Amino acid sequence: MTDRGESKPPKADLRGPGSDEAARGLDEGSARGSGDGPARGLAHGSASGLESTEIARDAVFLLEKLGAVGTLDANRELRDFGLNARSFSVLSLAGEESAPTQKALAEMLTLDPSQIVALVDRLQGEGLVERVPDERDRRIRRVKATREGNEVCRNARERIFRAQRVTLSELDESEVRQLVALLGKALFGRAGSAG
Repeated sequence: MTDRGESKPPKADLRGPGSDEAARGLDEGSARGSGDGPARGLAHGSASGLESTEIARDAVFLLEKLGAVGTLDANRELRDFGLNARSFSVLSLAGEESAPTQKALAEMLTLDPSQIVALVDRLQGEGLVERVPDERDRRIRRVKATREGNEVCRNARERIFRAQRVTLSELDESEVRQLVALLGKALFGRAGSAG
């Protein structure tokens, strides 16, 4: 039984098509829905004249709006793996050589530590990550992807790229690369100058 009182699906169901139930409720903050609702239409300026409003010239608003639509697209693609955008992000970072701590994950993903604990607990329960002692300080626990977690992440990453193509379908490849470079400069340049 899961914490929601339903029978836990077999592990194989979490790795392939048809496991919609497994993707529901992985974390309370995930965007829900099919991606075909109002958020999708507004993202591409096709609903209610948003593109002609004052706020549509605000970069932060546009980033937030595009991020919300991107999350919907990613969640739809990741559903077959029993993941969503947040849990995929944790799993992906746990697969890095450095194996971050929960505190580092919270900082990297701009989430409350309690949200990270819930995400890591869920992924650990599915056998995708484990908490391991730090090599230098055994009191510190790092979140490390298991072999199965790395495999799931590798397969799910293909779906993330597909979701990105849907979200950014109005841009050509060169524009997508430019957008990624500009977002990285804005985000990481800001972080580097915050001290």
